[in-house]
Amino acid sequence: MTKEQKEYSTQFFKDHPDVKKLHLNPEGEWFTDDDYAQNSLKKDKEGNVIGEIETVTCPETDIDVVENPTNTNANADGVDKDNVETNADSAVNASNADKDDQIKSTSKWQI
Repeated sequence: MTKEQKEYSTQFFKDHPDVKKLHLNPEGEWFTDDDYAQNSLKKDKEGNVIGEIETVTCPETDIDVVENPTNTNANADGVDKDNVETNADSAVNASNADKDDQIKSTSKWQI
């Protein structure tokens, strides 16, 4: 890869943060899709591919961000899975508590 191509890819990633990889064929053509890049390669008379695709990865995607590496029980948001009570769990627990109160109060009046 030439210096100009490296500069181009760096600027492209800055201008298009949603793109994580660029593919460069031997003719110097850029692609954001690997399949298109592979299809752009020349072939000899027997149908064998000539050349290779060079892939450049966005620098930000090379680093994996870990929120809390010591908490192995955390989900992707860094929240401890065992200490999370969902709204559904809360509603069920509240509903069960109400039923217990109803049973206690109605049992007083039964003969």
